[in-house]
Parts: sequence; structure tokens; C-alpha cells
Amino acid sequence: FTGVGCPHCAKTDPVVLTQFLKDYPNLIIIEYEIYKQRDNAPLLYEYNSVYNSGMGVPLLIFGPNDYIIGDSPILQNARNRIQKSEVNPCPLLDSSVDFNEMDLNSLPGAPKIWSKNRILIAPEKRNEKIDNNLAKKLLTIDDLSSLLSKNNFEKVNPQDVALSGRYVKFNNAIRISGWTFQWNEENEMASTTNKVTGLYRMQSNLSWLYIFSGIVVAIILVIALSKLRTSKSGA
Repeated sequence: FTGVGCPHCAKTDPVVLTQFLKDYPNLIIIEYEIYKQRDNAPLLYEYNSVYNSGMGVPLLIFGPNDYIIGDSPILQNARNRIQKSEVNPCPLLDSSVDFNEMDLNSLPGAPKIWSKNRILIAPEKRNEKIDNNLAKKLLTIDDLSSLLSKNNFEKVNPQDVALSGRYVKFNNAIRISGWTFQWNEENEMASTTNKVTGLYRMQSNLSWLYIFSGIVVAIILVIALSKLRTSKSGA
């Protein structure tokens, strides 16, 4: 659970939804954003009722009484928890099931499912069911290009996916039964991450440049005023 605009989520979103996916190829994350997508907000209460997970964000739920809440705890402990077990059943409201046995159409709300350099986005209103097996293959298969070539998908323009404090850019997108599947090639995802990091570095460098420039201007003004006073005194 996360929220676009949440300052604490701004610290964890880039780590959980970009860096972790790169570091752990078998990791699958079901994200519920609750600030912009208000229909997801009641799910935070429902999950708390089942998993005793709390009502704050950012929040990672692994199972009953097995969760991490808050930016610092997530940044400090999430990696160890992910590495603790190779297999972690997906925590649903009514049960915990292996991802391979899960029906994505049964997921409540409007989830985003992240895996590797890919994302599957559920529509807010579902008028038809997605092919469950095909959807899970798109998220997990190693040879994605081969799977895509064997099916005739509706190509659409990719949309940037908002995180708190930034976004993730995708270069490819298709539409399946109202769901949107987006992906990058491996080198494209790395490039996107570098561009975002580079932007923040550039902004930081510019800030220091402005500070340095201000100091130089102040020194010049002080020297100029000092000379002016000296000139008047001499006259």
C-alpha cells in the first residue's frame, strides 16, 4: 500500500517498485495506491482487519502478522524479509495462495502488479475478465518477446506510472481485456532509472551552483561598496 504525494512513500516507492524488482527477478509486488485511487482506500482497512497490519502507508504485507510499515522500517528490513524465504504465498483478503494458483480477476480494487521490468495495471471498472494464465505469463516469462509474437495484442501508447515523488517510464504497452500491460527491455529499464537518478543529481548540482553564485555576487557587492566608500572618503 502506498500513496502518491505521501512524503514517506516518496522514500520507499523508488526502492520497492524499481530497485527491488531489479535485484530480485522472482519478486512480484501487488501495489494498491490509495491517495489518487480512492477506491483502493477501503482495502487498507480490510487488510488491517485480516492481517492486523495497521492503517498507515507505506505498508508491505507478507502474511498474517507479517508486515513492515513506515519508510525507515521498510528501507532497513524489507531486503532481509524478502531474502528470508524464496516462496511467499500472496496475501489475499480471504486466503494466501501461490501466485501460480492465483486468479488475477479476483483481486479487489484497482491493483498494479509489478514484476521484473513490467507492470500489469487493472482498470478501475472491469467489464470483462482477462485471460488469467496469459496475464501471469506476461509478468513472469523470461522470453517475453516470443510470447508477444505469438499473440495479436492491441498496441497502445505507454503511460508513465506515478510513484510518490517521481514516475516510472515505460516504452511499450498493450491492452488486454481492459487491463494495460507495459514493459521495457532490460537496457531500457536501466536507462530509465539512470535518467531519474541523473535528474535529481542535476537538480542538486544546480542548487549548489545557485548558492555558490549568490556568495560570489555578495562578495563582489561588498568589494564594490567598500571601494565606493574609500573613493568618497578620499574626495
